[in-house]
Amino acid sequence: HCHCCLGWSAWCLCGCSSAGISQTYSLVHQEGQNAQLECRQTNNHDSMFWYRQEADQSLQLLYSFLYLEVRENSSISSRFTAERPQTAYSNLKISSVKQEDSAVYFCATSKHSTSK
Repeated sequence: HCHCCLGWSAWCLCGCSSAGISQTYSLVHQEGQNAQLECRQTNNHDSMFWYRQEADQSLQLLYSFLYLEVRENSSISSRFTAERPQTAYSNLKISSVKQEDSAVYFCATSKHSTSK
């Protein structure tokens, strides 16, 4: 279930939610401001992920966490940082937002698997 927004002078972050996961629905910011998206899960899954999807593009993995540790960081910019201080919570921060940061950002979880 996704909620998105449109704007001329601002850019937008959109989020989605599904069973067991809730995250920030939408943010609108002016360029140069800082943004934070939050994700909470009730599934008690070991792995959490942050993805980004720009219009007409495929999903891009930004961060992968196993337990509380970052396992993959494919961030497109050093302005993007993520942390998972608790099993049930993670956040994605974007400093000095730019118009090209406009996208849908997804949080996902899964049980730990040793397979890729």
